[in-house]
Order: sequence, then structure tokens, then C-alpha cells
Amino acid sequence: MRFIWNHNHLAVGLGYAFTREALDDNLYKTQFNPTNLGLRRSFRQFKEILGADVFNNGTIFNPAVGGDGVALFSSAHPTDFGNVSNIAQTPIGLNEASLESACNQIRRFRDYAGLLMSAQGEKLLVPTELRHVAKRLIETELRPGTANNDINALKDNGDLAKGFIANDFLTNPYSWFVLSDVGGLIYLERVAFEIKMQTEFTTDNLLVKAYERYYIGWDDWRCAWGSFPNN
Repeated sequence: MRFIWNHNHLAVGLGYAFTREALDDNLYKTQFNPTNLGLRRSFRQFKEILGADVFNNGTIFNPAVGGDGVALFSSAHPTDFGNVSNIAQTPIGLNEASLESACNQIRRFRDYAGLLMSAQGEKLLVPTELRHVAKRLIETELRPGTANNDINALKDNGDLAKGFIANDFLTNPYSWFVLSDVGGLIYLERVAFEIKMQTEFTTDNLLVKAYERYYIGWDDWRCAWGSFPNN
């Protein structure tokens, strides 16, 4: 690595309180466990949002993170060989030809010395709106959408061997991404999810809080290729 990446962990906390009177009168006994489950669900959803934001904001350079001076998805990642791209030069929708082109471009990824890495596309990442298109492109035995008896080259060549995943938190219904076998997407867990409770001395209220601390981001742009069409 020739660049410095800053991974700042995010502390996440949330809680609620039951009053002493409510506890005395047993008003919320049946709501206690569902409320705890809701707290867990809220934390999981927030983590999903942060993970999707790596892609939603993938064309925006964040100087606080650092790196090679460009966004995750850019046509100007610097190497000794020259600039290398991991984004569609002209944003294009998801179809057979564009997906094949993306996989071919990943095979041309180079390291910082300009050497080919023999990278390969492993998984297709799409918004919910494109999950049916992704299913047809990847899992049909023959070429999708044609009357020809040709094989599905993507499937037969071993591209996208890990299939596809539809993410409900991707905000652009037309954007799509190919994840490669190059490690670069990062999840660092500093403090695992925990729930604690105690009685506040001055009010006798029951306080419940949840907390976790982690980092979600990336440190190698070769981990993914992306296209951001508007329709």
C-alpha cells in the first residue's frame, strides 16, 4: 500500500426508560421484550444503512478517509501504469452486455506497480428494483432474453460465482455493482453490540441502553466496480 487510510470507529448508542410508576403498576410488562427487540432491530438497520452508504456515496471523495485522492468509484485511480478505472465511463443500465463488460474490466485491474492482478468479479450487488433482472442474468442456463440456444457465458465462465445480493438500502434504483475477489471492503468491530440496564437512583426509573462501536468502509478500490445510471 502506498497511501494512508483513516478508519475512524463510530460509537452508536440508543436507549429508553420506564418510569417507576409504570413499573409499579405493571403497565408495560408485555412491551418490555418487544422494546428490546426493537432496539436490536434499530441497530441492525442503522448498520445496513452505513454499509450501503459506501456505495451510495461511492463517487464522492472523502478526504477524512484519505487514500489515493479519488472516490471509491473513479476513472482516475493512480498507478505507475497510469490511471485505472473501476466505474462505467458512460453510466449504463444492468444488462447482459454491460455486466460482461464490467467483469472484463475487473480482469484488467492493476496494482500500484501497474501489474495485472487477475482479479475476478465474484458477486453482483443491486438495489431491490433490479433483483429480478439480476436473477435472470446470472442464474439462467442459456443466454437471457434471446431465442438463441447459446450458453450463458457469465455462468459458464465462472464469473459471479457467488451470485447476487439485493440491498434494500441502495438509494439509486438503477445503480449496480460487481464485487471482486480483491479484499477491500472493511468491517471492523471494536465493541460488539451490548444492552445494559440499571435503576436511576434519584427517580427509580429503569434505564435501558444499547451500544456498539465499529467501522464500515474500504481501503482498496479494486474491491468493486460500479455503474450509476439515472434510468
